[in-house]
Amino acid sequence: MKKKNMKPIVLSALLALSFGAVSVGTTFALFTDVAEANVAVKAGEVKVTNEIQILEAKSLNDYAETVTGGTDVTYINGGTANVDNTTGKVTISKWTPGDSVTLQTTPVNGSNVKTKMRLRVVMSGDLAPALRVTGIKNNTNAFVISGKKTYCTAWTLTEAGVNPDAYDVKIEFPDSDNGEILFGSENKDNKYQGKEAEIHIYYEAVQGNAAIDDLLERVNSRLAEEEIIDGKANDTMHDAFADLEDLLTPADAKSNHFVWNYETDTFAREAAVTADQYKYFKVADNYVTDFSMYASADWTHTDVALTGLGFDAGAHTDIASITYTGAAEARENIIRTNGGSLTVNAAHDTIRHYGNADTVNIVAVASNSYHVYGVVPFIQISKGRVAIEETGKVTGIHVANVQTVEQNGEITKTANTFSHDVVLTLNGENVKLTRDTAGTNINDPILVCEVQEDENSDEYIWLYGDGTIENANVYVTDSKDAPEKSVKSTTTKDNASAAAKAIANNAVNTGTEAAPAYEAQESGITAEEAVVSVDLDGSGTKADPFLIYNFATMQKITDLYDKGYKYYKVAIEKTNNGEIDCTGWTPVYLNGSFDGNGVHFKNVTANLFQAVGHDLENKDITLKNFDATMNVSSNGQYGAAALVKNIFNGGTTTFDNVDVHGYLEGFWNMGSYYNYGTANYDDKGCDYEVVFNDCVSDATLVCASGNTIGGLFGHAYEGAGHSFTMRVNNSRYEGKMYLTT
Repeated sequence: MKKKNMKPIVLSALLALSFGAVSVGTTFALFTDVAEANVAVKAGEVKVTNEIQILEAKSLNDYAETVTGGTDVTYINGGTANVDNTTGKVTISKWTPGDSVTLQTTPVNGSNVKTKMRLRVVMSGDLAPALRVTGIKNNTNAFVISGKKTYCTAWTLTEAGVNPDAYDVKIEFPDSDNGEILFGSENKDNKYQGKEAEIHIYYEAVQGNAAIDDLLERVNSRLAEEEIIDGKANDTMHDAFADLEDLLTPADAKSNHFVWNYETDTFAREAAVTADQYKYFKVADNYVTDFSMYASADWTHTDVALTGLGFDAGAHTDIASITYTGAAEARENIIRTNGGSLTVNAAHDTIRHYGNADTVNIVAVASNSYHVYGVVPFIQISKGRVAIEETGKVTGIHVANVQTVEQNGEITKTANTFSHDVVLTLNGENVKLTRDTAGTNINDPILVCEVQEDENSDEYIWLYGDGTIENANVYVTDSKDAPEKSVKSTTTKDNASAAAKAIANNAVNTGTEAAPAYEAQESGITAEEAVVSVDLDGSGTKADPFLIYNFATMQKITDLYDKGYKYYKVAIEKTNNGEIDCTGWTPVYLNGSFDGNGVHFKNVTANLFQAVGHDLENKDITLKNFDATMNVSSNGQYGAAALVKNIFNGGTTTFDNVDVHGYLEGFWNMGSYYNYGTANYDDKGCDYEVVFNDCVSDATLVCASGNTIGGLFGHAYEGAGHSFTMRVNNSRYEGKMYLTT
């Protein structure tokens, strides 16, 4: 504060003299005065309220429902809609397709200062993805949203006491099938039965001179609310764009110079980011030096080289390879792929991998590891740690450095179970599994692996016990049937091979899993010789199935019938426009699983498969993802008119997403999918199970002689003393059946 200039006061001589006459003990006060200025301060007020009323409610075919008190309605089918004006929440329960409700909002601006205002709509709940919300202003549709998401209108500057624009909000459960009566998986709305939803509708206000980066604020607000709705933040920029949809596209982020932070799941303006730029993803047409990259629509590199920066392939499926090399300092980065190969050489870094890739080669990663969250058929690791997260799906892992595997090759599985679905190969050696075994008890037998002594003899290794995985008992059996639970001590089959016993003991003592290479060693041939020589692409494994694409390659399946269980898949891109012509067909013998990959078999003039399964062995066999148009007459043979004539599988045979069309004429035991069960193999049969998932047959069935006919199958024929189990899920026969005598 600036000091005031003070003028000295000169006393008169008389007064000065009188001071000398003051008696001792007497005091005087200086003359004073106060000029007081009272300042009263009262803050301005920002205030907005909103009342919601139900204008109308309707059901299917525009049936008008009765509204009670403007806040409640009960629909003709028993559904309800309720408005709670204290929270701005609309609760919808037990709606059926065709139900709707239209709400009137009445915002009141009680502010005495200028404000910026907007409307916000938030949808949540399991029914939300089926709903459509329309905002109506001045009898015109202002916005439409659907699914689990939020929506905000733009901020509008509003004078004190002036009410903001009001919206009517219509909420609908659209009838996806337009009134058509459909059953099973064809009915798109069935999955929403029993679900509920909540919609919050409210107005927001802020003082008029607030500096708001409107689009950026709306984007981050949407992401925050989606995190609450979904219960988790986004893992990748691609996921963030999926949440934002209409609000922000990759092109929008690029033009507005927005970058996305993987730690906070928020966007920022590029110019505002001055530290840890690698933690931010930038939509890029080409390489950048500081930010991690999200491939824009104009990205052209198919072989991507990264140094210390993350990468998201976006919508690209044409990227053949990504090579990640670590920076000078340790970093944690995210890579998302849509196929191709990924190579990581970063001894100090942690990599979190999303999406799918054909192969992954880990030259080196830090002890914090390479984490798999997506689908990777094959991983090779030389140094570091691979963590298969809960959403990760990995078929094969090869640890390159066998001699130092204990130090440099560690595999983990998130789930609290012994993992036998991941094959670990070490050129004949075993790799130690690190597992979270806290509280894990082995109460049921767990199949560890199968050891094939020769093509006719298998040994199955099991873990079972009341303790942890490491202390479980070991069993070696000659059947895939689980050992009896009553057996409580470590046992082995008397004639179990020494190698099988060693593998089993090693599995329980050190927590290792047998390598598939033992199958070749036990059969007395080399691993290379164990691969069947046949001119089909692939090796017949689950990760690398034999590829089928025409009449001739389909017929090759029979050649492999006695060569053990194999996997087959149609290479749809090599077929003739997605079809295989089966004119003049010879039925195929299948020992394994078959994935049609969407193929259509046309002109099928005999059973597509003569037999599925081998010698009543207990296997899990799946036939999936194809349809067939049949034109079959059995010419007096028993059965012989179905997709499959015989099921010789003593385990579970699953038909998954398989449809049958056309004409099938047979002699006894008619059905669309198969004619006979296991007893047609040797009259004795065995227990077996058949499962139908999402299968439909509309084929015409004609039983030319006899009276045994069924829509899905002809004769279970499991044999005396055996059981047959059938499970039907979203599957049906909807064709016509005829009997002749």
